[in-house]
Amino acid sequence: MIFATPNDEAGRMLCLATMKLIARSGSQATHLDEADRVHQWKMAKRGRFAFIEKPEDARLPRRIDCYAIKETRGDAFRLDPKRKLFSLHYKDKGNPPGLHLIILQPCEAWLAEMMLVLFTALDERD
Repeated sequence: MIFATPNDEAGRMLCLATMKLIARSGSQATHLDEADRVHQWKMAKRGRFAFIEKPEDARLPRRIDCYAIKETRGDAFRLDPKRKLFSLHYKDKGNPPGLHLIILQPCEAWLAEMMLVLFTALDERD
């Protein structure tokens, strides 16, 4: 696990593109966890990636988590914590906000594909 501030070019681009995708294309999604609790999150799904914006809670700040997903039936899929690629935490409510990027899986396995997916999605016309 790598804890990093988005201070290199790739980290900044990943953060900005992820935030823009959620703002532009995210829609309300209902999630039922293992304890049968219902959560309302904002989600954007592109290719094999799901970007989930979660509100601040008792444990963690507002954040966007990105998962590699395997579809199981139709549009339904399972969020497997082992497949979480990164988590982008908002450190404050400034403009622009302070960010903390936590990389959970080796970037070599997903970063190039992720950036292509993000930039393609952001280039789409509404």
